Amino acid sequence: MPQRARWRTVFLIYILPVTLLSLLATQLAIPLKDDDKGVKPSYDVLHSFRTVLRDDSALACLLGSAFLMAAFQAILVFSASYYREVFGLPVSVVSNIVVIGALTFTAGSVGSSRFVVRFGKKPVMVASSLLGALFIGLYTNTTDFWVSMSSRLLAGFFIAVAFSGLNAMMLDQVPRFRGTVMSLNSALGSLGSALDAFIGGMLLLVWGYAQVAIFLGFFGVLGALIVYYRSKEAIV
Repeated sequence: MPQRARWRTVFLIYILPVTLLSLLATQLAIPLKDDDKGVKPSYDVLHSFRTVLRDDSALACLLGSAFLMAAFQAILVFSASYYREVFGLPVSVVSNIVVIGALTFTAGSVGSSRFVVRFGKKPVMVASSLLGALFIGLYTNTTDFWVSMSSRLLAGFFIAVAFSGLNAMMLDQVPRFRGTVMSLNSALGSLGSALDAFIGGMLLLVWGYAQVAIFLGFFGVLGALIVYYRSKEAIV
């Protein structure tokens, strides 16, 4: 198979089957609510969006999530090229780093419940965001590969914990319109990812990886501060 055509096998052999299995598992494992089985109640979409956006605490959580996703772009978008250009690592090694990073992020997402139960959603989100931002700024500002690698993995772990705590908070902000809250969260997260990948790319052309990571990592600090000062940890 030609070198340029090998990437297509990733979609055919891995991504497509996994996507189909995910859809099947969702259909079989997630039960229907009573409302889904009978007549669905009326739902004013514009009213739900107005209600969510007028809630200061919900809006703070949404902005915090967008800024946190923006900070994470320093890893998602730039880490592979950083290790290729700065440390001269081959593609195979960088691919393994990406896989290990994904597993570390997964571990943070799964293990976050223990921290949330013990310390609370908001303290966990704020502390994890600050730690994640710290390690994001560190991983491109060291000449030692193992320090950089460890910082990258720790950043992914703490950002995953922060996301889990923040998502749990968002579900409690406007209980009547949880679907709208999470839709806005997804939209703002995608917008933040696109804008900060663009901004980071422009900064990379002017300065370098060290400055890009510090700049994007600061968004994690900003998101933590917004959530800390403007949101409430609702109990429902």
